[in-house]
Order: sequence, then C-alpha cells, then structure tokens
Amino acid sequence: MHDTLSRPGSSSSRVAERVDPPRLADDTTIDTKANVRTIRLVMLIAFALMALFNSSDLRSFTRDLPDHWVSDRLVLMSDQWHELMLALGTAHAQPIIRELFDELREMRW
Repeated sequence: MHDTLSRPGSSSSRVAERVDPPRLADDTTIDTKANVRTIRLVMLIAFALMALFNSSDLRSFTRDLPDHWVSDRLVLMSDQWHELMLALGTAHAQPIIRELFDELREMRW
C-alpha cells in the first residue's frame, strides 16, 4: 500500500511505502502493541524502584544535567525526595543490597 506525502507549499510529492509488521516463521504477526505496553510497565517499575531505593543516584543524575531552570528545579526536587527517602529508611537499603550482590558476584562456583 502506498501513501502520498507532500509538503505544504510544495507541488512535489513523494510516495512512502507502509511497512508490514515483522512475521514469525509460522506466519503470525508479532503483537507489537502488547510488547510496547509490557516495556512501558517494566520501565515504570524500574523507575519506581530506583526512586525508592536508589534516590542518591537519582540525585546525582539530576546534578549532571545541563544548566537550565528546569534542571535546577529537578535538582531541588531530587534533593527533597532523597531527604524523604532517608527519613523513611528506603535509601538505607541500597548499600546493603549492593553489598549483597557484590558478594554474590565475587563467589566462586
């Protein structure tokens, strides 16, 4: 199937081909929308876990952003968030978990 695309104010047009979704060997279409929903959910969970248990690195990340009024506001918000996570105790779990994984990684099987 072809769609004709043209720029406003231009008499020329170009033809764009629609690309069909990839097919598996058994000729079934990959459910791209479901995959996108799954990835969005995974990213949301990962961000929530980082915000709760790794607020110090979130704070460091915002400090590395380019200078701008938006990044200044993000730095302020991340500092306040980190203080809250310290008060709640979730920020104290990250070093313990990191140490546990470091020990597991260094184990000889």
